[in-house]
Order: sequence, then C-alpha cells, then structure tokens
Amino acid sequence: MFKSIFILLNFLILFYPSEINAEKILRIGVVSVPQDLGNPYGTITMPTILASLGVFDSLTSLDKNGNVKPWVAEKWEYLDKFTWHFKIKPNIKFSNGKKLNAFAIAESINYFASGEGLVEVVAQLVNDVESARAINNNLLEIKTKKPNILLPRRISGIRIPEPSQWKKLGRKEFSRKPIGSGSFVSIKWSSSKIILIANKSSWRPPKVDRLEIIAIPEITSRLQALITGAIDIAIDISADDKTLIEKSNAHLNFRPSGRVQLLTFLSTARSPVSKIMVRQALNYAVNKERIIELLLGNSTKPSGQAAVKASFGYNPKIKPLL
Repeated sequence: MFKSIFILLNFLILFYPSEINAEKILRIGVVSVPQDLGNPYGTITMPTILASLGVFDSLTSLDKNGNVKPWVAEKWEYLDKFTWHFKIKPNIKFSNGKKLNAFAIAESINYFASGEGLVEVVAQLVNDVESARAINNNLLEIKTKKPNILLPRRISGIRIPEPSQWKKLGRKEFSRKPIGSGSFVSIKWSSSKIILIANKSSWRPPKVDRLEIIAIPEITSRLQALITGAIDIAIDISADDKTLIEKSNAHLNFRPSGRVQLLTFLSTARSPVSKIMVRQALNYAVNKERIIELLLGNSTKPSGQAAVKASFGYNPKIKPLL
C-alpha cells in the first residue's frame, strides 16, 4: 500500500523592515476563522484555533512532535486509576486581572463533567471526566469515570476562560468578548477578521504588538496577498507555488498535518491482491520518493503505518517499504 504523511499547513513568511512601522504587527491569512468566534471550546483544528491559542491557555500543551509538555500545569501525578493531581503554576492572571488558579480551572472542567458543556466541540476530549476539585490555589484534582492514562494529552485541548466573565456574559456573548490568560487580548472578533493586541501582563509575553488573523478563503487570493505585502504569513498554500513564492522573497515552510493517506485495493478471495506478496510487490512498485519530490515539493515522507508521531500507538521501529 502507498502511504505518506501529507501536509495540512504550509506557512509562508515575508518579513519587512521594522522601521516602516514602529508597532510590530503580524498579519496572517487563513482559509477561515472560527464560526463560533471566541468560544474557547469551539475548535480543535488548525488554522481556526490560532486566535484561541493566543488568547487562552490550557493545563498542558503538545510540542511539534506530539509530546505532552507542561503549560499552566507545571507537573502532574497519576495517584490511582481514577485520580490525577495537577500542580498549577503560581501567579498566572487573566487579562482582566483575575487569578488563573486551580479553582478557575475546576470550573472549566466541571462545565463538561456536569453535562452542560456537551454542546461544545471539545467535549469529546473529556467525556470520561467525573469531576474536578481545587484542593488549594495551586493543586487541582481530576477524577475520571474509568482509567485514562491519556488524560494529560487530551486535556491539552481544553482552554480556560475567565470563569466570572463566562458566567456573567454567557456562552454566546463571551465569544464576542473573550477573556483568557494568553499573550493577546481580543479587540475585534468577527466572522472575517480577528484583531488581537499584546497582553503585556501575560505570563508568556507576546513578541508582537498586534496580531491580525484575516479570512481569505481562496488560495490564489492568499498567495496574492502575501506577494503584495497585504499579509505576512499565508496558511495552506500549495507546494506547486514554491517557485513563485521564493521569487517573491518569501519562504515556504511545511508542517506535518498528522495524518496518513493511503491507496487501498478492494479484493475478493480469488483476487491476486488478497495475497500479501502481491500487495508488497505493488507497494515496492510505487516510487513514493519520486512522487513526493515532483508533486509534493519534498513536503512529506513515506510512512509504514497508519499512526503518526502525535498519535497513541505510533511505533518508530516500523519503516516504510521502499
């Protein structure tokens, strides 16, 4: 079988001298922005998650290789088959000055445990959580309905809103005026454009003063916007445009999408494809490396399994048939 990891996100970066504008502004062109605006629980996929990652934080995070790393929680412990303890970093605040502590996080987790949060896209990540309890400001306890060794990984998708603002405004209005503890504060969040400004008091200081995320659905329009300088980064650009991009003094970067694409054959009992040696021969007959070089701009590589690095069950010892 032919298997290869394809690319979901292609970043194009075009930098201009800072002297042009004293304020550091980063403009990103994306296919679309979240339909439910600034709801922290509304999306788990790139690139629609970009703005939420700037505004909100989560207990844990995933690095580029799919490994779980500390974030708001500096460490965690598996006490028994149903109980986890997360130690929360001190002195983290939401952009309105309220503290992000174990009590605030417990409210966010219990929104799902109570059943009220089942309407949210990310509810699937914590569907086995029984309850969350703040033992003190810096220690959170989470109980699960069944053993779940993947909880630290899954909970990385649960971003934490400021609880008093969430209660006051309600789900719909909060999405228009989101409050989190991240590097940026929202000043505009519409269906076509998001404008975020630096949260100078954030525990993770921003590197730019202003971040603009602009919906540009057409790939040709995003490419043109990049070339003309209307945006600084374009997401989801075809590898076919690599030559044009590089002629425009831009650079094409690739980020693995975390999926494997394969070609399958349907067969009957008498079909030659039912024999493993035939399937292996077909696999060897496909020049996967050449296809990747000519059609995909060397943006991916062959795979020997359906799992990817970021997924549970990935085995680095399994090599592709080349």
